[in-house]
Amino acid sequence: MLPRETPFLKEAKLTINDHLKLLSNRDFRQLSRKTKLKETALKEVIAMTQRLDPKPGQIIQTNEPQYIIPDALVHKIDNDWQIALNTKNIPRLKINQYYASLGKYSDNEEDNQFIRNNL
Repeated sequence: MLPRETPFLKEAKLTINDHLKLLSNRDFRQLSRKTKLKETALKEVIAMTQRLDPKPGQIIQTNEPQYIIPDALVHKIDNDWQIALNTKNIPRLKINQYYASLGKYSDNEEDNQFIRNNL
């Protein structure tokens, strides 16, 4: 943030807010007419804008962005909406072998069936 007493600050803000296209196209003659700035003042405004940081937020955030990966994906197919799980980031489910073997060696067939159905 520049101090309020910075020379040509008001003119620079006007130029950036209202005539950025002319400034980026380096159309200084038209820019001078639109802003009613003399050549020396316009040079100061241009120099000031060239010293500005185009990405001031990088001072605050320096690490790589962390992207959010959705759990579900929604697609519109024709006039219907389809929802599907995003399987790319779902961890593989591993079943403990001890629990898996319980369904084979139980004396009660009903218990065996329950264990197999719920693993």
